[in-house]
Amino acid sequence: MINQRKWMMLWLNKTEQSRKVLLGRNIENILWFTFLERQLRNFTTSPNKRNSPLPISATKEV
Repeated sequence: MINQRKWMMLWLNKTEQSRKVLLGRNIENILWFTFLERQLRNFTTSPNKRNSPLPISATKEV
């Protein structure tokens, strides 16, 4: 019985750790995608804004 309880505690610790790792990765991914989306929105809405990734001359039509 004691061994079983010990094993259960180990298993719970493992799952908790993996859950934290997965959550951390998810948060990283969400942050990264929101950043990319913001960059894309900045670029598509107004190319002549200062926070545009490309210079104005590169986006102007000739």
